[in-house]
Amino acid sequence: MPSSPQAVTFGASAACEAAQSGLEYSELAVAEAALDEIRRLLRPRQRQVLLLLAHGLSNKEIAAQLNLHPRTVAMHIAALKALFGASSRAQSIHKAVELGFFEE
Repeated sequence: MPSSPQAVTFGASAACEAAQSGLEYSELAVAEAALDEIRRLLRPRQRQVLLLLAHGLSNKEIAAQLNLHPRTVAMHIAALKALFGASSRAQSIHKAVELGFFEE
């Protein structure tokens, strides 16, 4: 994959971090770009649902906590799965963890 201008803008600390984690520098740049894009596209309510999913709450529990209908929660989860390219709610959480979403 050709490197983009954005991949070059990451500093030496990113290269060191990549080396320590065993990632290629370009892989780290791609992961950071993906995380930035997801953060940009994620709506505040979807972010809340994702965090509650990560804590193991069911749709019904999430709905009660956020004062939503369970179908609305299901809609947000479907949007999260599409955003992360996941086939399940667990895979959405796994991809969010892989991208460092919860390390904020």
